[in-house]
Amino acid sequence: MDYPCRKGTCQYGGEYGRVYGLVLVAHVGGMANETTALGAMLFFWAKLVHAIVHSLGIPWIRTLAFFVAWIGMVMIFLRIIGWM
Repeated sequence: MDYPCRKGTCQYGGEYGRVYGLVLVAHVGGMANETTALGAMLFFWAKLVHAIVHSLGIPWIRTLAFFVAWIGMVMIFLRIIGWM
């Protein structure tokens, strides 16, 4: 039997590592501002929604939540390289 929660949580390891690294670089490098805070909040809440919706088996909202989390990571990255 396939349990969506177990399958969904196995996919999070790489993304969390990337976003933690981005936040750490932004903070230590003195580049943290409202943009990085918004990006981190978007990532956190979108991943929470993604996990809940994934366990419920709703595909379209899950995809949207994944995309919003990705946007949060991109916002932090763009701040680090100086585009925001």
